[in-house]
Amino acid sequence: MNQPKINTGVLFLNDKRTNPKAPTKKGTLIDSTGKEWAIAVWSQVSKNGLSYETIKLSEPWKKDGAEEQEAF
Repeated sequence: MNQPKINTGVLFLNDKRTNPKAPTKKGTLIDSTGKEWAIAVWSQVSKNGLSYETIKLSEPWKKDGAEEQEAF
């Protein structure tokens, strides 16, 4: 498997979207320190009819009780 590159990310269409308020795209980003972030993107249209996207970066979601695994 390829190692993620610093300051890069990937987005995928959220094909499991059932709620209209859910992100239209989701993905991950590796910052300059090597930390992974979750990306959420919402496609929207302004009052003037211009398409734009809003972006939110957050800590990656983990299931309750899940701990990070150390790489060996």
